[in-house]
Parts: sequence; structure tokens; C-alpha cells
Amino acid sequence: MESRQQFTIKQQFILNQVSDPFTLLKISQAFRAMHCGEALEFLLEGKRPPDELFKVLPRDSYQVVGEGVDRASGRMRIVLTKKKEVPPVVDSGDRNRDCSCE
Repeated sequence: MESRQQFTIKQQFILNQVSDPFTLLKISQAFRAMHCGEALEFLLEGKRPPDELFKVLPRDSYQVVGEGVDRASGRMRIVLTKKKEVPPVVDSGDRNRDCSCE
């Protein structure tokens, strides 16, 4: 499956083919709370991850370190580590700045 690297799995998520928005939010929050080198583990119902999964993770801030089939559950398993810190999202308070609605 994957080479046995040293990393701490911070949290595990079990995903269906279609991820609900709350699960995606939890994944995003868990990733932002992680330190570099910590990992998230995903157990997937289908043969590939839902398209939305990698859209909620900051680009170039993670590395997939393991893929394969989890022996216990038979689900596809993906492990990714955080490789660089992500700056916090700052709310400027100007929510209508880009809005063209009148």
C-alpha cells in the first residue's frame, strides 16, 4: 500500500461518492488545524475520491503519502500529509465588495 513513513494521523474521514457540504467543511477545518507533517486519512466508498475533496484543500499545501485498499473495511484508503502552513482566512468585514447585486 504505502511505504511506512512517520506521520501522525490527525483525523480519519469515511466518505461516500458524494460528499455533503458539512463533511467538506469539517475536512477543511481539520486540515487548517493540523501542523506540518500531520496526516488526514480518508476511507472512500467508491474507487476514487469525490471530486470535491481536493477542491477544499489549499493547493500545494498537502502531499498524498499513501493510497490503497484498507484491509479491515475493503474501502479505498488515501493518506495525505500537510507539507506547508496555510495562512488563516481573514474576514475583511466588507462582504459586499465584490457583489454587483443592487
